[in-house]
Amino acid sequence: MGKTRARWPLGQGQMVDRFRALDWSLTPLGPIQAWPQSLRTAVDIMLASVQPVHIGWGPDLVSLYNDGYIPILGSKHPACLGLPYRDVRPEIWGDFQPIAAAVMAGESRIFVDQPVTLTDRPGRPASWFTFSWTPLRTESGSVGGIYGVATETTERILAERALEGNFNALSKSIDEGFCIIEMLFDDRGRPFDYRFVEMNPIFEKQAGFTIAPGQRISEIAPDHEQVWFDTYGRVALTGQPERFEHWAEAFGVFYDVYAFRVDAPEQRRVAVLFRDITERRRTEAALRESEARQRLLIDSWAQAVWETDGSGVVIADSPSWRAYTGQTLEEWLGYGWLNAIHPDDRAYAEHQWREAVAARGKVDAEFRLRSPGGGWRWTNVRAAPVLDARGRVEKWAGMNIDIDARKQAEAALRERETDLARVQRIGGIDIRIAGDITSFRSPEYLRLHGLPDDAVNETHQDWLRRVHPEDRARAEEALFTALKGTGSTYESEYRIIRLSDGHVRWIQARADIERGSDGQPLRLVGAHVDVTAQKEVQRRLHESEERQSFLLDLSDAMRAQDGSREVGEVAVRMLAEHMACIAVTSASWLPRRTGRPFWWRIARAAFLPLWVTINSPTGRNWCGALETRWLSAMSRESPVSRHKTRLHSPPWKWVRF
Repeated sequence: MGKTRARWPLGQGQMVDRFRALDWSLTPLGPIQAWPQSLRTAVDIMLASVQPVHIGWGPDLVSLYNDGYIPILGSKHPACLGLPYRDVRPEIWGDFQPIAAAVMAGESRIFVDQPVTLTDRPGRPASWFTFSWTPLRTESGSVGGIYGVATETTERILAERALEGNFNALSKSIDEGFCIIEMLFDDRGRPFDYRFVEMNPIFEKQAGFTIAPGQRISEIAPDHEQVWFDTYGRVALTGQPERFEHWAEAFGVFYDVYAFRVDAPEQRRVAVLFRDITERRRTEAALRESEARQRLLIDSWAQAVWETDGSGVVIADSPSWRAYTGQTLEEWLGYGWLNAIHPDDRAYAEHQWREAVAARGKVDAEFRLRSPGGGWRWTNVRAAPVLDARGRVEKWAGMNIDIDARKQAEAALRERETDLARVQRIGGIDIRIAGDITSFRSPEYLRLHGLPDDAVNETHQDWLRRVHPEDRARAEEALFTALKGTGSTYESEYRIIRLSDGHVRWIQARADIERGSDGQPLRLVGAHVDVTAQKEVQRRLHESEERQSFLLDLSDAMRAQDGSREVGEVAVRMLAEHMACIAVTSASWLPRRTGRPFWWRIARAAFLPLWVTINSPTGRNWCGALETRWLSAMSRESPVSRHKTRLHSPPWKWVRF
């Protein structure tokens, strides 16, 4: 077999992935396979460069760039990839259009410390760059585009201006802290402290502490970490600037720092531009935790979670899918997942998927999927497209939910209905309408209603007294409505209280109405059927569907939130509404006796830990018992048993936990 040809462009990195994923046929450059070799070579060089590089190709100067150029673009990335340069930088296009025209005419240009006003770069109202623009020639020798190499010099310019006497005015225009420190070394040349020389007005806000020129850092933070001395000492000795992010334990702050040497080398002075990024770091950590909790929630009740590329083809691994179906990675990729679907459902599943991909719509389909222990189980697949900034499908995200229990309940219900159809004449009735309503009851009817054997004849009031009080008015109204109408059939469902044992049973009454020549009812001939079991199956099926629908709504709502706090608030609110409780609160305050993360213990319990608060004395006593049971279960790291109780505080409420 021949070797598989690697996808172009080669290499690794964010922009390499984006070059491969973008549908270039929708851009002025056309399909990537049709690009000239001169452009492909220039792109290879650009993507391999560690410097920020930008290419503008064609008459529209379509924008191409590498990973190093991303910070220069700010929030315009990644939407600007493949756009004409005039649309990427409309704020400076008027100034740069003549320069671009000169380069496209064959001239090279270079600019040193050029001030450029760029939008979409918060905190940087002004920026400086040293950059060059060089003509890129095609195979015919004509100029096909511009190759631009840029280095941002903003921080150096700001520092130099501060040192040139404009320090106070300039420092007020930036939102970063700035100071100049003098490094102190011991006899062995090891840095052990530093002295503050000067600082800008925003220093105190960004640093989180106050210090005066001439003071040492050791005077306010005796336990300041050695890493700070080593880093600044290295900059002072080598002259090489360094940028880094680090936690300062003494001040409880995360700093983003850019340090560079100033003045004569023997003065050992370092200029420091910095800002407090503690909140950003906390937000990032909260987001990671939120994503982990959401993933845990989904994994706890989903059969599989997976993704495809924008065209609906599987290109990434899904361990949960492979673990469930037993497929290997090679069997899963592409459209191999279809082989894990029941042969009778395979064509339907493929049609549903391809139709949704073509229409860019959501997927909601049911079919049988190979199960871990062999055999097949019913699954409900849900998927939706994930759009990029331009509204194009970047990928598809989906999951499979086990609905085998629901399907079995539906099958049982159908079988029950078939059985009922066979015996619908059980419990025969013969009701005479003329004069007072009287009826003749069959032996099966007497057994069904719990009546004695001699109660063959009864009045309308005898029947009405056995009807459940909550259904009595409705049942009587249904009977008289049928009699007063012009129809030939009567059908009604209601509950009765059996006379013999007091049990409540659901009855389905069906009868033919015989009418006289004037249309008045004369007689009803039909049957009563006990449908209690059928009603119970319907109730359980309805509860199952409600739970599934709620879990899907809960997952969608939690995924839309940005932080863990918002996820928690949405989950608690939705669970409270779903359970119809007065209050539901998370039990996240419970002590961590095992030392493991609390969300791990939630997974062991196999459900979200919740407290149900009932606003009544009896309810509070019941919650106290639940609290004892809950704490006991969590100390053993075992699930709380499912219970259902009725609170004796009208109106009656069933509570399940």
